[in-house]
Amino acid sequence: MNIRTGSWIIAMMIVISAAHLARAAITVDAHYRLGENDPGAAAGTAGQNPTLDSNGAFPLSIGTGSPSNITATSSSAIQRTGSTLAMTFTNGSYYVTNAALSTLNDNIGLEAWFRPDTTNGSQIIAANGGIGNAFGLWLQNGVIKGYNESGYTANSGITLATDTWYHAAFVVTNGVGCIYVNGARMGSTGFYTPPVPSGAFTIGAYKLTGDAPFSGAVDEVRLFHFNAGEFHLTDLLHGTVPSTQPFYTDTVLADNPVVYLPMGELDGPGLFDLVSAGQTDRFGTYRRGGSTAGSVQRFDPVATNGPGPATFLGFEVGNQASYFNGDRSGANAGATTDWAAFTSPTLGTDYSVEFWFLSKRSAAIDNITGYMLGRGTTDYDVLGIGGTYNGAPLTGSQGKLFAYCSGGQAVVGTTSLALDTWYHAVFVRSGTTGSLYLNGALENSGTMSVSADSDLFTFGNRSNDHAWSFQGSLDEVAIYDGTLTPSQVLAHYEQAVQGLIPDGTVVTIR
Repeated sequence: MNIRTGSWIIAMMIVISAAHLARAAITVDAHYRLGENDPGAAAGTAGQNPTLDSNGAFPLSIGTGSPSNITATSSSAIQRTGSTLAMTFTNGSYYVTNAALSTLNDNIGLEAWFRPDTTNGSQIIAANGGIGNAFGLWLQNGVIKGYNESGYTANSGITLATDTWYHAAFVVTNGVGCIYVNGARMGSTGFYTPPVPSGAFTIGAYKLTGDAPFSGAVDEVRLFHFNAGEFHLTDLLHGTVPSTQPFYTDTVLADNPVVYLPMGELDGPGLFDLVSAGQTDRFGTYRRGGSTAGSVQRFDPVATNGPGPATFLGFEVGNQASYFNGDRSGANAGATTDWAAFTSPTLGTDYSVEFWFLSKRSAAIDNITGYMLGRGTTDYDVLGIGGTYNGAPLTGSQGKLFAYCSGGQAVVGTTSLALDTWYHAVFVRSGTTGSLYLNGALENSGTMSVSADSDLFTFGNRSNDHAWSFQGSLDEVAIYDGTLTPSQVLAHYEQAVQGLIPDGTVVTIR
């Protein structure tokens, strides 16, 4: 079946920008500007007592000491919020209220700009909750972390410098906590059940007693919540104002995929599906190691830069992808490699899969440069990049995209792929015919007689034996129960490009 007609795509484009805004909706519980909302606040004077949130509903009192207002705010905070004042915390000073601002423990976020004066020891920038249930931003020996007293911590792995402004956010989505630094996801907690916050909300320390005081400046602290699946990077204050143009993601979602995996921004150790809003029965997992349960460990994939607005205007600032370490050469021969698995809703024989990829591996090393994704187990379809093997059915496939089925047939593309370059790819199966598209254009079609025997999708290697691992990044995977039309494939790619790149131009990310 066809998902949509070309004319319907045009109709959907009219309302697509509104769809984007609806998808990325959050509710702000409290926003402390730390000066601008406080009558009488001025640079070089003691902070007001209390300091007010934007709605005036949750005033914070000084717990101890004397926080002070300054004008030396972050340039990004000035650009994105119009900040004119920030607050410095020294000698154990902090703001506090004797009740948590929210008792929500999932699909929540806390963000702030901060500038540390010292990076020694444990320092809490802001926290919601008290003993045993706090949720907050934690600077530990110079490393910014998302902290939850259930024992799960999202470690950014970044050692910060003093006297430098940073933006950080800790966001928990469906039991996975992710730490973002300057708009990029840098680490996650793994799956856990967050405790219900109670006891206090603090800025500049932790608990009513002001433990783990922060030394430095803080600005634009915001606590928020959202419906499952509706958080996006652009919802953070560090994010940019959404474009008036439709986004690539919105255009794809308008064509009703049954699965959409952003691959990077929201994942943690599980593949988050935008369509199902992360329902627990629709999570996939990132894995490292062999195909048997005893030899596999789950892991948090490295987030790399995905297609972005510098070269693809249809993507938002901060778009990220998941990196799969399939390096099998030299000292890494036989090493454990990265892959992922996701079971989609039941699909028919006719289906389509759409994704972006960037390869880091030369096509002159292995028989197969790498398998990127596939469907099925014993009987399967798989998409990969050809290597040095030049026999049937992969004759002439070196450095080119191909689709292969377990019946022994392949469809080989015509374009020689460049390294470190983002490509848009679509595979469409209609009965026993497979078609490959690259950057919106049909590469080739051919017979693929055997259909996949399950709805298990594997990313980063081949599903039946986990061979020929992919070394590179994957992003924005959409799975459809039916066949995308050529006009839909082209419309999706054109939405990513938005006229920025002339036809035939190869874009290299360096």
